[in-house]
Amino acid sequence: MPAFDPSEVQIIDFPETPVAVLTHRGAPASVGASVQRFIGWRKANGLPPAQAATFNVFHSDPRTSPQDFRLDICCATTQPIAPNAACVRCAYPKLDCCAGKAVSPAVPLGQPQIPRRPRSLHL
Repeated sequence: MPAFDPSEVQIIDFPETPVAVLTHRGAPASVGASVQRFIGWRKANGLPPAQAATFNVFHSDPRTSPQDFRLDICCATTQPIAPNAACVRCAYPKLDCCAGKAVSPAVPLGQPQIPRRPRSLHL
């Protein structure tokens, strides 16, 4: 099974990036349902991972109380996004962030601990 290696986390300069965003709010255990909604939206809009980079932006620690947990599931896109119930279009600003890669099967939220820096994508 692929594993996440914390030693591979890098500090990068993340350029401003237009993205489609589906925001998950609530228990980390239910993120899978939000991911499935996002996958369905991506397929319907012709944005497969091979053509549109995927980003997960943690606005809070997954170990926080469920009502406070927020995660943005995003893919890069410059295409217009019609109003819909799943995703909205926004742009993440240029900033320094910690970047790591986890390959399926998914790494449980809350593990491993990724070092944080001010102005990181862990907002």
